Amino acid sequence: TTYASELIKEKKPKYYVLDGLEYAGCANEQYAAMNQDKLKPVMAFFLDKEKTQPIYIIFEINQLAYQ
Repeated sequence: TTYASELIKEKKPKYYVLDGLEYAGCANEQYAAMNQDKLKPVMAFFLDKEKTQPIYIIFEINQLAYQ
């Protein structure tokens, strides 16, 4: 398990936020991509009106997947 998974198990947050401003190949982006069965995207904010450049993505965490 990863540090993020352990933290989610312990703290039980409702949401996980992927911050595009602090991206630069960080583990946060990889975690969301590798745990699509545990994280459901519920809202996104974009830099452009065409909505092709997400800057923030908010995921709802499936707590049952972390038990």
